[in-house]
Amino acid sequence: DGAGTAPPRETAMPTALADTPTPRAETPTAEAETPAVGEPAGVLADAGREVFARECAECHGARGEGLVGPVLIGEDTNLPAFGTAEGLYEFISQGMPLDAPGSLPEQEYLEVLAFLLLENARVEEDTPLGMEGLSDIDLQ
Repeated sequence: DGAGTAPPRETAMPTALADTPTPRAETPTAEAETPAVGEPAGVLADAGREVFARECAECHGARGEGLVGPVLIGEDTNLPAFGTAEGLYEFISQGMPLDAPGSLPEQEYLEVLAFLLLENARVEEDTPLGMEGLSDIDLQ
């Protein structure tokens, strides 16, 4: 009947060790790190507008109107297909630009994302935007 012997307990793997501090390397410049949460979307989007013009406009048009690539700004955009800002970030950071996928710094992908989110009225200029919380921004 199994009395006295309990089945082994399954325990979930901890996502972080609470008692063990995570060592952090000193970073000489804050620009080298992508903010987890915090920079206003408008500030990121200003930089993202320049990155978009340099890296994206050739295929997506100067105003995101679509050329070879799909429309990214406006009513006919395909952004809802990505579900959330996190889905869009994953796609662009791994697959864009098409001729050199994943070649831009993480910060520039975040800046382009902020530009697209702001231009498509998915966030406000003062919305803190960083890597955390992207899954909370609905694109549908």
